[in-house]
Amino acid sequence: MRVLIVELQQIFQKNPKGILAVLALDILEIAFLSLNPLVIGLCIDSFFEHDYLWLCVLIILQVAFILVRVTNKVFDTRVYERIIEDKSNIYYERAIRTNTSNSKITSRLDLVIQVSSFFDDCLVQLIDIAVGTLFSIVYLFCMTEWPLFLSVLLTSVLVLAFTRQFRRQIIRNNK
Repeated sequence: MRVLIVELQQIFQKNPKGILAVLALDILEIAFLSLNPLVIGLCIDSFFEHDYLWLCVLIILQVAFILVRVTNKVFDTRVYERIIEDKSNIYYERAIRTNTSNSKITSRLDLVIQVSSFFDDCLVQLIDIAVGTLFSIVYLFCMTEWPLFLSVLLTSVLVLAFTRQFRRQIIRNNK
C-alpha cells in the first residue's frame, strides 16, 4: 500500500497543475450533470406557464457541458499521456538494464497505466461518493427530526460493521 501511495505521489508531482485542472474539469462535469434534473424540472414547469427562460438555461447548460467535456478530454489526454510515457520510459530503461523478462516488463508497463488512471477515474469517483454521501447526510438532517436521523445514521454504521467480514473476503478474492 505504501508503494502505491509513493507511486501516486510521484505521478502527481510530474504535473500537479495539469492533474488538478483535469480534476476540476471532472468535478465541473459532475456539477453540470447534477444540475440537469433540476433545470429540466424547472423547464417543464415554466413551459406550462409559457415562460421559456428555463428552456434557455437548459440549452446554455447543455452547451456549457459539451464544451467542458470536450476541453476535459483533450486536456486529460495531453496531461496523462505525457506522464504515462515518461514513467513507462523510465521503467523500461531500468528493466532493460537489469535483463528483466518481457512478460514482467509488459505487466509493469500495464501497472503504470493503471496507477495513472487512478487520478483520471477513481479519484473523481471517490470525490463524487464522498460529496454525495455528505450531501445526503446534510439533506437528511435538515429534512427529518433527530430520532429518524440518528436511526438512519446508526443503521448505516451497523450495516458497515456487519458486512466488514464480507468486504474483507471480497478484497482477498480480488487479489
